[in-house]
Amino acid sequence: MKNNMADFAVFDPVDFLKTPEDVQYYLEAAAQDEDPKTFIRALRTAAKARGMMELAEKADMPRESLYRALSENGNPNYMTLRKIAAALGMCVTFTPAKKAAPL
Repeated sequence: MKNNMADFAVFDPVDFLKTPEDVQYYLEAAAQDEDPKTFIRALRTAAKARGMMELAEKADMPRESLYRALSENGNPNYMTLRKIAAALGMCVTFTPAKKAAPL
């Protein structure tokens, strides 16, 4: 029996980000990765799940700026991250690391 690529479902995380809790857990998991680009990719996925145009409006930023900030080469500043998080119904918080580094 020959396999056809159409026989395999393509996994798209956007399809699973239905609730604010889904987005929260997804972003928290991505933030644990050592590669900062992982978090930006996850933030972009969450933005797509909510709708980029609607999210840009809620974040009070031009849609093009949102796309640029969340692009593969994007490097959003802290205020941009806060705006995007707020538009997603999230806030940026900090918690102690499991093994805190000495100060």
